[in-house]
Amino acid sequence: MMIAKEYPNFLQEYEADRVEQILTDPEFPWYLNRILYKVLIAPKTNYQMNHSFYLHDTYNSPYKELIDIFRYKLNWTTLVKCRANLIFRTDQIIQHGWHSDFPEKGMHTALYYVNTNNGYTIFEETKEKHMSVKNKFIEFPTLNSHSGTTCTDAPYRIVINFNYYKPSPQ
Repeated sequence: MMIAKEYPNFLQEYEADRVEQILTDPEFPWYLNRILYKVLIAPKTNYQMNHSFYLHDTYNSPYKELIDIFRYKLNWTTLVKCRANLIFRTDQIIQHGWHSDFPEKGMHTALYYVNTNNGYTIFEETKEKHMSVKNKFIEFPTLNSHSGTTCTDAPYRIVINFNYYKPSPQ
C-alpha cells in the first residue's frame, strides 16, 4: 500500500526553474533551525536552513507569489503551514528521525522537491521511499510518520513543505 501520491513534473518547467532560482539566489533569506527537536540520531547534523512562508494564518514572507504558484494547483481550503527547508550535503546519507507534521486527522502534508539529489523521504510504516527529483510533488495524510534525509551528491537538498486542508469530497 502506497502512502503518498506522487506527481512528477508538477509545475511547468519555467515555474520549476523559477522556484529553484528564487530559493538559490544569494539574497534569499534563509534562517538556521533544528530539523527535529527530539532527535536521537546524529544530533550534530540536526540543523537546517529554513524559510517560513506561512504560519498562524499569516504570510511571513515577501515571497507570497512563490506559494501562489502552488495554491492554484493544490486547491486547499486552509493553508496551515508552509516552509522551505535547505539541508546541506553530508558524507553519508543521514535520516533525520520519524515524525508527523501535525497530529490532525484530515490534514494533508505535501513535499515539493526543488532540486534533484540522492536524498529522499521515507515512511515509517511501509518503508516507502520518494527520491528527491526536481519538480516532483508528493502528498500524504499528515498523520503518517515519515523522515527526510541529507544528500551526498549535491551541495544541498531543498524541499518545500506544505500542511493544509482540502475540500471535503462531495
